[in-house]
Amino acid sequence: MSLFSRYSEWYHFARGPQIWGYTSDSTPIVYGGVAYQSAPIKRGKLSESTDAGRNTLDLDVPTALPVLDQFRGTSPMGHVHLLLYRRRKGAEAVEIRWQGAIGSVQFKPKGITMIHCLPPTALLSTNGLNRRWTKQCDRVLGSAGLGECNVDLERFRIDATIIDVAGRVVTAAAFGSKPDGWFTAGELVWTTPNGGQERRFITEHKGTSLTLLTPALLATGTVVASYPGCDHTMATCDTTFGNSPNYGGQLNKPTKNPYGNEPIY
Repeated sequence: MSLFSRYSEWYHFARGPQIWGYTSDSTPIVYGGVAYQSAPIKRGKLSESTDAGRNTLDLDVPTALPVLDQFRGTSPMGHVHLLLYRRRKGAEAVEIRWQGAIGSVQFKPKGITMIHCLPPTALLSTNGLNRRWTKQCDRVLGSAGLGECNVDLERFRIDATIIDVAGRVVTAAAFGSKPDGWFTAGELVWTTPNGGQERRFITEHKGTSLTLLTPALLATGTVVASYPGCDHTMATCDTTFGNSPNYGGQLNKPTKNPYGNEPIY
């Protein structure tokens, strides 16, 4: 925003209970009980394309801005959402000029970082109906509701204290209380020092070690919650989780295609 702009703008970043507030004005702003500190933020032009996926927003901000701590070393698994507020100077009405979430962060030289923000439509993780007719279960482990998995994952949760971190591999004695592979395709969840929640997908479990999909800023001594994975077979559903009534696979699905080239089915 120009120094002589007719509008005041402020940026509301949030991830769960964590909030960071900044304004490009020279004086701080308090709005909705949140204090917005002055920061030299330069934003790009806002697109008004009919293609909502192109309505992105780029910000050039100081590299030392605290909200960027979420992206130093490794990126968070959850979204950092953004609301851009605007108010005409001298007026009372406030409008939400743009909303979305941080898509990527590019640390540049000379203490400037570019934040590339995506609109809500670009954050959608599914294209709609995705159920499949297959022998393996296609339900998400722990999903709740009619026709879902309905396993209570808290019954299978194992709390552990991290004793070593080496790249994507984390080690804790409690991981060894379960057989190899128990946590494969599961999830590791913990609370960060600033009160947020972080999680990582587990790609491998051997002994007292778990290999994570992406690195995590975990310190030794951190208490984590580890949850098992599922290979989506009836054997695992029944013996591990005792959940065969909710199995979503079609075990009697024929292996021969009735619409194939053979004249007799």
